[in-house]
Amino acid sequence: MRWFQRCWKKIKSKEVAVFNPELEVIRKRRYGEYYTLLSRYVRAGKVLDVGAGFGTGSNIFRDYGYEVEALEPDDNKAQYIKKTLNIPLYPSSIEAFLTAGPSQRYDLIIFAHCLEHLDTPATTFAQLKKLLKPSGVLYVEVSVLWNFITWSDALYLTHKSNFGEEHLIRFVKNHGFSVQEKKYMRHSSKEPWDFGLVLKKDLGVSRKLAVVTKTAKNHTADTIRKLYRKNLPMTGIPARTEKFIYSVPHIDQFYCTLKFENYLLIKSATRPNVLTFTPKSP
Repeated sequence: MRWFQRCWKKIKSKEVAVFNPELEVIRKRRYGEYYTLLSRYVRAGKVLDVGAGFGTGSNIFRDYGYEVEALEPDDNKAQYIKKTLNIPLYPSSIEAFLTAGPSQRYDLIIFAHCLEHLDTPATTFAQLKKLLKPSGVLYVEVSVLWNFITWSDALYLTHKSNFGEEHLIRFVKNHGFSVQEKKYMRHSSKEPWDFGLVLKKDLGVSRKLAVVTKTAKNHTADTIRKLYRKNLPMTGIPARTEKFIYSVPHIDQFYCTLKFENYLLIKSATRPNVLTFTPKSP
């Protein structure tokens, strides 16, 4: 609750600040791992960091001498990148960025934990290929559906698509990429293992679209529903109910999901740790 109140004050004051410093420590470690992996393929050049957050990871690559540009649609994060870190910035979504027809081409594109948030991942991914130089490298990383329930991020269902390892590999191959390396990443001891692929354009192969005919897991609607209920702390509610009450220390992407200008924050008079939001009257 105190964490939320600090963040709320920052939002109301329009202060340019990091909401969750602990998360940035994890992000710094994560991008250090990315550098160790990707510097073997791209030693220098122009980098685009898609969904850069507060720019902590972008700054890692800049410190190693890369020419870095960041893409981040969230206003507060974008302002922090621009004003505090002074990294060249595109304050837009990847969809809007691609629609604008950018003329830049990149040696390396970092596309980590972005694919699962897109409305039309296939369309966007196909366009993303055009941003790479002929010898360029794309790194894509996703949360593996079978491993993943982190309520700080998935609570409000911003993950619009979900992937297993076999699904992601077929997906990238269907869009004309060849897999250079597979990588499992675990960015903190409390997080599940994620799955990443180092990709290059597959320039000389006539592609026939592959489909996933069999998967390692049964992914029926009921199975997915149970995954989204995994590890929810129950508070005396019958197990069969459709409604759950649970708490999380923070919600990492909360502020770019809920548009505060459209909602009123209501604090419970009887339960001080419960917050609700109601739409403002038109």
